[in-house]
Amino acid sequence: APHLLTEDSHRLVFVNGRHRPDLSDLTGLPQGVELTGLADLLKEQPSEVEPYLGRIGEPDGMALLALNTAFMQDGAVLRLARGAVLER
Repeated sequence: APHLLTEDSHRLVFVNGRHRPDLSDLTGLPQGVELTGLADLLKEQPSEVEPYLGRIGEPDGMALLALNTAFMQDGAVLRLARGAVLER
């Protein structure tokens, strides 16, 4: 819905669970702020992401966590450098 976003908002769009850079608008992100799709970052810089995947919990005995992890295809990654501020 157009009324949910202001014209000066940053926008990271996912369609059917997949990041769509062509529909996203990340222009004007401040220095030290990186916002991207997880699948894109895994392709371009896997060593930056892989150490953090699967570290939230052990899937043993947690069926929903195991299912969610098994079918994960994309997501959002927001990285802020120390002192970076994201205002919009």
